[in-house]
Amino acid sequence: MTAHTLEPRFIAIEGCIGAGKTSLVDLLGKQLDAQVVQEMDDENPFINKFYQDRESFGFQTQVFFLLNRYNQYMNLAQRDLFNS
Repeated sequence: MTAHTLEPRFIAIEGCIGAGKTSLVDLLGKQLDAQVVQEMDDENPFINKFYQDRESFGFQTQVFFLLNRYNQYMNLAQRDLFNS
């Protein structure tokens, strides 16, 4: 039987707004000497409204983040496909 070593290509950090994801990602990036891809929260058109009225704009804010994360993942996977 052959032993296989798994080398993760991506590490995704998930969590609520304000949970400390950015701090954790920065620490991991430095520790692992890895490229960090941040979520583009400044591009979210709902984020300011969310901070003013979390109940009314929470869903829209999270859906935007979800779709943005999907697009980021697809771009990373596409680059990885051509670099392998």
